[in-house]
Amino acid sequence: MSKLQGVTVTAETATRTRTRSIANMPMAGRMVTGTYEGGNYIDLSFGNSPAFDVINVWDYATDKPTIENTHRAVREAMREWKKAAGSSLAHDLREYAISIGLERP
Repeated sequence: MSKLQGVTVTAETATRTRTRSIANMPMAGRMVTGTYEGGNYIDLSFGNSPAFDVINVWDYATDKPTIENTHRAVREAMREWKKAAGSSLAHDLREYAISIGLERP
């Protein structure tokens, strides 16, 4: 696993500029990756596996995201999500890892 803790990458195409912010954070003995490309949600995954959850970062009253598109903002949102998940987080992450074949039962 890469020791990369966070990165923000900007890619330009002929039609638009897209920024993707990525942060890695250990959670319950596993490295969880948060990926944000602007918009409503931060995708949470184990590396390149499909997202197992999302963090809603959209303020519907203002029709804007509540965070900047930076790896630091993604990491902070992940910290808050981790805290809110509480004691069931370790069990839930293990069950998901088993369901996608990353761990054995």
